[in-house]
Amino acid sequence: MFRISLVILLTLFVVSCSGDDDTNDPVQETCNIPTGLNVSIGVTAEGWRIINWDNATPREWEVEYGAEGFNLGSGTVLQLTNNGFILENVPFGVPQDVYVRKVCGTAFSEYAGPVVAEAIMPPNP
Repeated sequence: MFRISLVILLTLFVVSCSGDDDTNDPVQETCNIPTGLNVSIGVTAEGWRIINWDNATPREWEVEYGAEGFNLGSGTVLQLTNNGFILENVPFGVPQDVYVRKVCGTAFSEYAGPVVAEAIMPPNP
């Protein structure tokens, strides 16, 4: 009887610990500030600016942008899974501040930025 109880106890212990994989624990993940935030020199055919940043590991990102000098929390927010986007549907000639931060589970890195981008009127064809 003692052996059966011991086997059951050990089985329960092993099963209960098998789900303790902390590799995706957001608390343990390093939530570094994105680096290399920049505005590309070129623009799309529609005049929109291309914004990108460096990071060796694809993750989730939160981008916030608004008219130059806007307060964080009052801009347009995008949730992205790649390290770049096209700043579009903003008024031509109005500088936009762009900030980026890494999403780490339920936490966030500090913001990188701002970089200032401005949509330009494309030349007439």
